Amino acid sequence: MTAIFAANVIPQCPNLGADDLCAIYTERPLVCRIYPMEINPFIALAPSSKDCPPESWEQGNLLGSDRELTHQILQSRQADRDDAQRKVQLCEALGLTTAAWKGNGFTVYMPTVERMLAALEGLASEGQTTQPWRIRADDVALHEALEDRSFALQTTASADYIFHQL
Repeated sequence: MTAIFAANVIPQCPNLGADDLCAIYTERPLVCRIYPMEINPFIALAPSSKDCPPESWEQGNLLGSDRELTHQILQSRQADRDDAQRKVQLCEALGLTTAAWKGNGFTVYMPTVERMLAALEGLASEGQTTQPWRIRADDVALHEALEDRSFALQTTASADYIFHQL
């Protein structure tokens, strides 16, 4: 089980100034330093899916030879591995215990900032996960295969999350 946390910064990042420059450039988070490169090695870089102006891509593919960028990507992947259990614990503390199956979809939850902060403050520094998880799979064949293997399935829609089928 992998929990992925993503922020909604639409229409734009709150740190982007009126001049379209980052107001916290020297202190910006690692994910911003890596962008537009993909952190996940199984996702191909697709310029059309990025929010970069077209002129950003005119020099060709320089990203693959950037050692600092490569180091930052590896650092981000390690941080994801290090934080994995804690993210699952946070989800459980928030009651976010329905997950999608990889390749079938995403379950999207939108807790308030206040609720997230309260749950973070309440987490024990160490510990095992304790909440039962369910899987949401709308693909009939996948649903049947998971059911045959006795996975706990979420069979009805819920107002607690959005299921985004792939």
